[in-house]
Amino acid sequence: MAATLLATAALWATSAGTGGSKGVVEGHRGAAVTRAAAGAAHADTTTSPSTLPPTTPPAVSPESAPTTNEPAEPPKSLTPGRPSPPTSQVRIASDPGASSASYVFELTDAGGIPVRWNPCAPIHFVTNLAEAPPGALAEVNQAVAAVSAATGISFVWDGATSELPSLARPVSNRQAYPESTESPVLIAWAGPSDTDLYGSNPNLTGVGLASWVNIAGGQRAYVTGQIAINTVTTATMRPGFGAGITVGQLLLHELGHVMGLGHTTDTTQIMFPVQLPLPSASYGAGDLTGLAHLGAAGGCLAD
Repeated sequence: MAATLLATAALWATSAGTGGSKGVVEGHRGAAVTRAAAGAAHADTTTSPSTLPPTTPPAVSPESAPTTNEPAEPPKSLTPGRPSPPTSQVRIASDPGASSASYVFELTDAGGIPVRWNPCAPIHFVTNLAEAPPGALAEVNQAVAAVSAATGISFVWDGATSELPSLARPVSNRQAYPESTESPVLIAWAGPSDTDLYGSNPNLTGVGLASWVNIAGGQRAYVTGQIAINTVTTATMRPGFGAGITVGQLLLHELGHVMGLGHTTDTTQIMFPVQLPLPSASYGAGDLTGLAHLGAAGGCLAD
């Protein structure tokens, strides 16, 4: 199988070779922005687990085995913006099946401390599914629930949007999102003519990136991000989180980048830069350990 690995941009492209399998080398790009005013971080500091879009649970079986640390069942008809009841506990970053080679942080500060989100504030997100296939909302729900379970960070859906991913997307956009200090994470299905995130390679299947700001103590924190799922190259990709190469696997990978994970050389992990056929799409031991380090186990971040 031929696949190109890029140093900082990981984009899932169709690989040549046996099986015709597809791979993503998808990367996290950090945009440095200094907050103008102290204390201008997220106003809502609730730490309850994920609030997801109201939707019918996915037709595929949820990845609910304890080894994946995902909720016992998918969220059901949750109200946008309202925290859901607790569904799971965060995995402690001590999985015996994971090694430091099984997970990689996209960015680190002095002393090797990973750049991460403030786990004591919810991550708000919006969706643009105008060009998405049926069932996309359920897939987003399940992928976000898996990330929330692995990190202990709450997610709040702020509704649908017509916004498209863009490299010029501002960290803060009060005109479009008047109730948000920072732009919410954007998850969108978009073709090569709709976004510049694919660069000069329209064969990419997805891109995920996040932006960070400087905070107190010389640290950095992620405050927004965006994911683009290529409507052209994923048109025949298997939906759900079942066996093979699936949209669910792609969403988990891109969300891993948004949370701060980079590519690993461990082929058994979701964050391996080539999308390989799997028995089912779920985070591996290394993925989960890395996400736990980036989550609530690391404690709150100062504004």
